[in-house]
Amino acid sequence: MLKEHGYPADHIVTMAYDDIASSSQNPVKGNVINHVDGPNVYPGSDAIDYKGSQVTPANFLKVLQGDKLAMKGIGSGKVIESTSEDKVFVFFSDHGAPGIIAFPSGGYLHASDLIAALKKMNDNQQYKEMVLYIEACESGSMFSGLLPENTKIYATTAANPTESSWACYWDATRNAYLGDTYSVNFLEDSDKADMTTENFQTQYQNLKQLTPQSHVMQYGDLSLTSEPIGNFLTVNSIVAKKPAKCAASDNLDQVSSRDVKIATLLKRFQAASETDRAAIQSEIDAEFASRHRADRHMGSLVHKITGSRKLYNERPARVLDHECLKKAIRAYENGCGQFDDYSLQHVYKLANLCNNDANAHEHVYKHAAHICRA
Repeated sequence: MLKEHGYPADHIVTMAYDDIASSSQNPVKGNVINHVDGPNVYPGSDAIDYKGSQVTPANFLKVLQGDKLAMKGIGSGKVIESTSEDKVFVFFSDHGAPGIIAFPSGGYLHASDLIAALKKMNDNQQYKEMVLYIEACESGSMFSGLLPENTKIYATTAANPTESSWACYWDATRNAYLGDTYSVNFLEDSDKADMTTENFQTQYQNLKQLTPQSHVMQYGDLSLTSEPIGNFLTVNSIVAKKPAKCAASDNLDQVSSRDVKIATLLKRFQAASETDRAAIQSEIDAEFASRHRADRHMGSLVHKITGSRKLYNERPARVLDHECLKKAIRAYENGCGQFDDYSLQHVYKLANLCNNDANAHEHVYKHAAHICRA
């Protein structure tokens, strides 16, 4: 979208795992779409600055903060070389949980580390204004109570701090959901908008209305919301009124991002022949068993540490101790294995433990492996 709106390639940095276009499960090789019957939006592998194992939280923060020396020899080496005269736009889409957003490699980006990086950029006058759009479950937790209201940084998220975001647009040819509801609505609204007149507040209201399954949120310096979206998304007014690439669809066919894997398996089962159903049923059974283990392990851990299930059932409004949570996640994964799309929803139990006891991560480290490997 940014290239079509006049931005030169050297003003854009792209990070993507890049495993879709050539995947053995993609029946249309080299083709990636985000709307049923939509155009191919895959830019080609060479157009992606950082991919695979290079897509990490650490590299993301280095790129954002313009640390060219640290990125030398990694991917394209390109970073955001912004100054106090530049507007910076950030779009992120992946999984999330309270206080974290996930990356394909290198663990999680913690809210405290993101906010620290943004504060450093503000102190160093590395931007004039910044806008962030974040698509992830519980993405509001990255900013709620953390992002200042006076630093010329505005953020909007697909969900509030306690709920899932949603996937949409099932494609029976690819056996996949093509996009996430908030992101799809952002792109489609931007496609059809007159970017010289539609401002960020109008787009926020549009996204709220179009994304009813989760609560689209906004944080930070809301004075920026009066600006036209074209101030960040287009270089000039000539391309600000381009016609929409795809007609908006009333049939989003949405599913919680936590349930994409099982929903995909069930759709495949329904469409399969009798001879293929047995193999898919085995995958379905394995997924439900994996979910049951994840629920049981976390429930047992919370009960072992606290003697009750109270902190298992209650959702915290906010993460209060980010450092403890960071250590607790690491301790849990060391003992029980990496969180997956489904089990990430249990991170809020670790946040509860840390909100209740600053040393909770030590108890997680002590008990997790025994519980999960029993």
